[in-house]
Amino acid sequence: MIVLAFSELGKPHYGRLPYGRSARADRPCGPPGCGGFRFCPSVPGNHAGSLGLAGPTGSGPTVASEDTTAALHGGPIIAAIKEAGIEYVLSVPDITTAAGLLKPIAEDNALRLIRVSKEDECLGIAMGLAMCDKRALILVQHTGLLDSINALGGIAVEFKQPICFMVGLLEREVDRPPRQSGRFRIRIVEPILDVMGIPHHLVDSDGDVGVIRPGIEAAYRDNWPVAFLIGRPPAAS
Repeated sequence: MIVLAFSELGKPHYGRLPYGRSARADRPCGPPGCGGFRFCPSVPGNHAGSLGLAGPTGSGPTVASEDTTAALHGGPIIAAIKEAGIEYVLSVPDITTAAGLLKPIAEDNALRLIRVSKEDECLGIAMGLAMCDKRALILVQHTGLLDSINALGGIAVEFKQPICFMVGLLEREVDRPPRQSGRFRIRIVEPILDVMGIPHHLVDSDGDVGVIRPGIEAAYRDNWPVAFLIGRPPAAS
């Protein structure tokens, strides 16, 4: 595997890692908040900072804290997607939503769960269902959304398709907005969606569930994608 990374001096360098070894295991970088990856927006010379993706400030890695003031339950979310006419849920299992959403959806006779082996496969299936006047929701983890950027740009944006994503933000710190996360891949999700012109909504408590139905309705009315970001693991209800 070839790794293009940025050194502590901000100069790009290449490194060949043995099969099965990650960049993190080979040589974690020094700046705080990068999660230990060699490609880090905190490193001088990395242009990610100019895009508003620079790492959070602080003297050390951020630690997730438990927010007891908010609660999120799977039942209201599932009710909202049903009210929006969703019949199919396309998914690669996501640990963030597994207990509160995926398991109840699998047991719900009103919804048809289609499991795929790779997240970007969901977009072609959702597009085909839309052409048959069937509504679908893609339920994945944020890493799967990032892995599907090529298909998202080609199918959802360029072909103007009503692709509806529900994205679990794995290990997101609930005491801060996703853009301020200490985890790089969480921090870049909203900026990437902004650049692509895709509306997105953070669903972080039961009070946020009200955005789901109108968001899905707008997607199918306007033939345009939408993303709902699940900010914490929903409790089963």
